[in-house]
Amino acid sequence: MRLGLIPLALVCLAGCREGRTPPASVGPTASALPAARPSGEQPTGVPKVKLRATHADGVPLHPAENSSAVSGRLADGTEVEVLSKSADGRWFEVRTADGTHGFVTRRYVAGAPAAPAAPAAALDGDSPWASQAACERALTAGRKLERPDGVARLGTWNVRWFPDGKPGKGHAGQGTNLPWLACIIAWSNVDALAVQEFKTNPRARAAVDELRRLLDGHTGGQWAAAFDDCPNLDAQHVGLVYDSKRATAKGATTVGVINPHGEACKDSLRPGFSMHLTFPKGLDFHFVSVHTKSGSDRRSIGLREKTLAALGDAHRVLMGVEQDPDVLAAGDFNTMGCKDCSPAISAADELAATDRALGALSTRYRRVPSSAQCSEYYKGHGTLLDHFVASASFAELGPGAQTRVSGLCGDAACAAAPAGGPRAAERELSDHCPLFLDIPDRDLD
Repeated sequence: MRLGLIPLALVCLAGCREGRTPPASVGPTASALPAARPSGEQPTGVPKVKLRATHADGVPLHPAENSSAVSGRLADGTEVEVLSKSADGRWFEVRTADGTHGFVTRRYVAGAPAAPAAPAAALDGDSPWASQAACERALTAGRKLERPDGVARLGTWNVRWFPDGKPGKGHAGQGTNLPWLACIIAWSNVDALAVQEFKTNPRARAAVDELRRLLDGHTGGQWAAAFDDCPNLDAQHVGLVYDSKRATAKGATTVGVINPHGEACKDSLRPGFSMHLTFPKGLDFHFVSVHTKSGSDRRSIGLREKTLAALGDAHRVLMGVEQDPDVLAAGDFNTMGCKDCSPAISAADELAATDRALGALSTRYRRVPSSAQCSEYYKGHGTLLDHFVASASFAELGPGAQTRVSGLCGDAACAAAPAGGPRAAERELSDHCPLFLDIPDRDLD
């Protein structure tokens, strides 16, 4: 275990099974929280509530509503003032007796009634995510995802079990809608896309070739694709799909250390796959596709922690391929929490632990914040599983960078899916939504 990386499962075991008491309070990391009001200025009638922690680290405190960032932790049983509530009742603005200020979600407020179900969002029929025909109409009309001048656009997308839409050798049924997939990638104005859950058997290779042909026709580009070299062709693979007219790629590398078992292809878990990309005006970096272990059990979250810890070793591997310290990892990090842990670990708790682990690596990384708090729909509800993670050296990626969550997640603003089963895009493309990140095309190193 690397210094500063505290596995969530170990926190649970040490803090729960041995009967240890959670810390009295973990102070906020933000440097400019509002000061406590002088006693003479306290408003009258401000309601107070107690917080209930579901994790030994305490209740996560956020700097704003709908923020995934964690500015501090408050101990179980802390009494706070409720300064305001969000319109939907899901977020509480709170202040402690010592002036610590922030936002907590309803689930941590003792005695709060269950949150109402999120309203279902109807998809605009003109959205390219509504149907293949709607996407093709948008392309024909010249309507694409807007893109600022002078940037390179990177993306990541878990395209469920491409091209069959399900595991195994069989391919009966519809599978991935290739024309719609190609249309969406063209509509997104992306230069290079990290992909996950691609098979590499002959049928899948033929489907990739057809996807490239369709993309060339839509964009006038010259699309290429490359994947990790694990020998099980029917298993899930990671890779990159990119327009070689926009990005010069070299140094294709299967990054075996990212597999939490320490061997690239062991037990059907994924390595990383990287290529070094250079763009027309000088931007260059290692682009790594990542897909960590799924599962809300203790073993799965432990394997995800091992993958995070291995990013430091991966950095050294990549430096041996190309002497460039800038690394951008993107993919499905499966930050879903651990329901089987005691106490349970929420998705937000795992996300906060992920951020701490990345910052504690010998080669520091940071997760780029997302524009929405979901990137996948499961049983009609959105969760944030997919992320971009950048090395601290990546100067072109400024501190205000943010990923754009697209797809059904972006169009529906993470609202619950309407009744009636999965929507067309979920059935024919993926349950995941793509994320995009714009980076100024310039070289600062």
